[in-house]
Amino acid sequence: MGGGLGTMPVALSVINLLMCLSILFGNSLVIAAVAKFQSLRTNMYIFMCNLAVADILVGIAIGIFTISNLVFKFKMSNIVICLVVHFLIATSIYCTLLNIACIAVDCSLAVNHPLRYHLYMTPRNVTIIISGIWAFSILTALCMFAGRTEWKIEICNYQVIYMWGYKIYALLYMASMSIIQVILYTQLVIISQRQIKRIAAMGGQNQAIPGNIKTNNKSIKMFATVVGLFIMCWLPLIIVMAIYLIKPEVSRRTEFVVTYAIACLSSALNPMIYACRNTQMRRAFKKLLHLRNNSIVPEEGANDNSWTRT
Repeated sequence: MGGGLGTMPVALSVINLLMCLSILFGNSLVIAAVAKFQSLRTNMYIFMCNLAVADILVGIAIGIFTISNLVFKFKMSNIVICLVVHFLIATSIYCTLLNIACIAVDCSLAVNHPLRYHLYMTPRNVTIIISGIWAFSILTALCMFAGRTEWKIEICNYQVIYMWGYKIYALLYMASMSIIQVILYTQLVIISQRQIKRIAAMGGQNQAIPGNIKTNNKSIKMFATVVGLFIMCWLPLIIVMAIYLIKPEVSRRTEFVVTYAIACLSSALNPMIYACRNTQMRRAFKKLLHLRNNSIVPEEGANDNSWTRT
C-alpha cells in the first residue's frame, strides 16, 4: 500500500520500472496462456488467471507512480494520482488474499470430496466467486475515501490518505488473512502427504500413486509457495506500517521505500513460480514465446497440475 515516497532517486526509479515491466509481462503471459489454450480451462488456472489480474494492478500502480516521478518530477502531491495509486494497490492486496484463500478451499474440496467436487465448483459458481472477490476488494478499497473532508495534500503518504480506523482494518486484514492462508495450505499439504503414504502402505513400495493425487499434491505445493512468498514479501511492510501506526514520530522514508519495493516484488515472482512448478504453464509460456513448436501438453500429461476442467 503506497506510502510517503516523495521524489525517488533515479536508481530506485529504474528498479521500479524494471519491476513494473516484469509484473506486466509475466502476468499478461499467464492470462494469455489461460485464454488461448483449452487445456488450461480448469478452475485452478482460472483462479490463477484472476490472481494475475490482481498482480497487474500492482504493476500499473508502480508504473503510474514511477513515471510521475521520472517524467514530470512529480512529488506525489496531486490527490487524484495519489488516490489512484493507493486504490490500485489496496484492491490488489484484498483480491490476492481472497483469491489465494479460494484456491485453498477449491483444492480442499477436490481432495476431500472428489466425487462431489463438480457439483460444488461449477463454472457458474466459480464465476460468482470471482465476481464476489472483485466486488469486495473494490468496495473495501473505496472505503479509504470514507470520512475524508480535506482533499489537499503535501505528499502522498498512506498515513495521510488512510483514516486511522482504515489503517487498523488494513493491517488486521492482511495479518489475519496471512495467518489463515498458512493454516489452510499447511493442512492441505499434510492431507495430501497422508493420502500418498496411505496408498503406498496399502500397495507396498511398488504401488503406483494415482495421477489425480499426484497432480493435487503438486498444485498444493505450488500455491503454498505462492503464499509463502507473498507473506515473506509483505511481512516487512506490515511490520513497518504497524510501527508507524503506534509511533508516527519514528516514520522514515527509507524504511518504507525499501519494504514497499520488496512487497511489490511478489507480483513479479508469481509467474516465475508457475513456470518453475507447473508443467502445463511452462509449456504454454514456451508456446506463446515461440521457444518450442511442440504441442502444449502431451496426451499423458493432459491433467498435470489441474484438479478439474470447466
